[in-house]
Amino acid sequence: MAVKHLAGERLQGTAAERAALTTTSYTGTDYKLIKRVTVGSGGSDDMDTGTIAAKDNLMVIWHRLNDGTADGKMTFNGDGSNSSYTRRYVHKSQNGSLDEYNNVQKETDKMNVYYNDTDPNFVVMWIKNKSSDPKVMTYQAIDQGTETVSGGNNSKLPKAHIGGGVWNPSSHSAITRIRIENSGSGSFAEGSELIVLGCDDDETTTTGASASPTHTDDVFWRSMASETLASDATEIRVPASGTFTPKKYMMFSFQGRQGDTNSQDWFWRFNDDSTSNSCNWIEWDTALSDGEGGSTQGSSTHENGADHIKIGVGGGQGYYTIATGFILNYYDGTNKSDKLLMMKMNRYDEDASDGIDSNTWLFGKQTKDIANQITSMNVKRDSSSNYLLESEHTRFVVWGSD
Repeated sequence: MAVKHLAGERLQGTAAERAALTTTSYTGTDYKLIKRVTVGSGGSDDMDTGTIAAKDNLMVIWHRLNDGTADGKMTFNGDGSNSSYTRRYVHKSQNGSLDEYNNVQKETDKMNVYYNDTDPNFVVMWIKNKSSDPKVMTYQAIDQGTETVSGGNNSKLPKAHIGGGVWNPSSHSAITRIRIENSGSGSFAEGSELIVLGCDDDETTTTGASASPTHTDDVFWRSMASETLASDATEIRVPASGTFTPKKYMMFSFQGRQGDTNSQDWFWRFNDDSTSNSCNWIEWDTALSDGEGGSTQGSSTHENGADHIKIGVGGGQGYYTIATGFILNYYDGTNKSDKLLMMKMNRYDEDASDGIDSNTWLFGKQTKDIANQITSMNVKRDSSSNYLLESEHTRFVVWGSD
């Protein structure tokens, strides 16, 4: 019999037909949506989760839209004491220089996770939230950027920020409230979001907010597309053909291996677009510091007004790249917005004496003039059809959520 849609959102059909409609199952330790705070019309200076479930592992996503100049100062559990928060960070400006390297803010009353300006920000943070321990965290952030530098017509490079911190109050407890406040002259504009995801180390798939351990079953990151090269090819694309349904927040993993000896860079493009001035990016190798206040910065490069984002450089055959990261694929339905990307890359040359070629952060954007939202992505070796990516070792996976 055919599946029938009945009142009350019920379905009628055979067992086989019902099974065919079953959605993907997820493991108990997937990140679940714990709380979402969205700023409404008129804006706000305060984004507050209120009381949330205590989870062993937290992922915090913050998308800041501004009305005027705004900042963002984070506190946990209402703690504003003057010695609870410490962070260390690197800030990279739009001209490719490191404005603040290995900077430390010690024993402050808030955790600053912002650029104090008028541009949109996108922040992703991870927190280990064991109740009896200091709350150690790491984060990465990108600012859309408005400063025009020499290059293409849309040559406005983003700003980049990576850091880590700790909340270490006098009396330890699990984080059960997250608040971000603005002290700037402007405010958080309508559409700004604070999203908290979480899961316990021993979390099960038990349904229900009152179950033990407590959680909801609203898994946040859902698979959008994945491809693995079955044979050597000049390009890998997700999806292989057509488009995927766009999501506001995207997470990705790319791994690839060079299939020939030609030394050509690896180009990443969106929506099959190779228009000049469609992409701007900055990149730097993260050399280790020799201690607090050290000056070892690593190498740095940037490109503005490009037709791609570079995620790999050419080398000998057997040259690998792995990249993981996040994309803010925002579109409010009326006004186009730059698509912001941040990723961590490691490049390996199996023929090199030391193996690891670079350990790199990259922050980039696709300019708002190109498309409303990203619906496909591809990686190829330069713009030629002659340079290969190797089968089996090359894979591209994308997850997303609105």
